[in-house]
Amino acid sequence: MIAAGTEILRIDPLDYELKLSQAIADLKSSQTQLARLDQEETNLKQTLSIEMNRLKLAENEYQRRVDLNKRGLTSQSDVDTQQQNMLSQKKLVQEIENQLALMPDERGVSEALVKVNQAKADEAQRSLEKPALYCR
Repeated sequence: MIAAGTEILRIDPLDYELKLSQAIADLKSSQTQLARLDQEETNLKQTLSIEMNRLKLAENEYQRRVDLNKRGLTSQSDVDTQQQNMLSQKKLVQEIENQLALMPDERGVSEALVKVNQAKADEAQRSLEKPALYCR
């Protein structure tokens, strides 16, 4: 017969402490990844704005070269070179827009990972708080 309230088994908390530490590290890592993603999106939006301005300048310069060529004031080679510059700039703008289009999906994955890691940390904390069994 064992008296009620007597501790009959104590589980070494080391495993639970390690799981909690790992869960917290995973949570912080996923939160950092989400913050990095937010910063990357901000940077991409700023870069897109700059590159769109550069594209507008390249388009204007291309049109200027076409007009000069029509008047015989520049060579077709100059026109072709400027057209290549303009097309390269369009490609760069398109690549940035594509990266931005993927951001919502990446954010969703990162947010879900934060929630999963938060749940793991909460579970590890609960497990750590119950290391002993008592007789009732």
